[in-house]
Amino acid sequence: MDPDRALSAIGRLLSTQSLAVLATLDGEEPYTNLIAIAPSVDLKRLLFCTSQFTRKHENLQKNRHVALLIDNRRGNPRDFGEATAVTVLGVARAVEEGGRKESEREFLQIHPYLVDFVHSPTTVLYEVRIRRYVLVRRFQNVSEVAMDE
Repeated sequence: MDPDRALSAIGRLLSTQSLAVLATLDGEEPYTNLIAIAPSVDLKRLLFCTSQFTRKHENLQKNRHVALLIDNRRGNPRDFGEATAVTVLGVARAVEEGGRKESEREFLQIHPYLVDFVHSPTTVLYEVRIRRYVLVRRFQNVSEVAMDE
């Protein structure tokens, strides 16, 4: 699949999914969490929040490289032929005070029910700068899309 079509398919998937599995690294051991995500319109970045007292936050202080898995599986055998999954590879950074209000607004447009969590003084808002997408459709059709910096 050409990159434009793959990116279009990725955009459609991200517009229908609000959760992702986030993988971080603590030394030599990967660690995963389910997180709420808010992708940007241009698909070059996405936002997520976590408490500063979590293992994922601790891991991100040591290694900012992340992988996220987003998919539309339904939990039945038809998923092997019909499900779409995308791996997002990128670098996460905590959003600084100067850009936090705008990023909070973006995140809360998708997740308004998380307003108290987002505004908590112990919550860290992260932005992932996406370097590459790996799209898998129908179990084995793989397309990669590199994102321009």
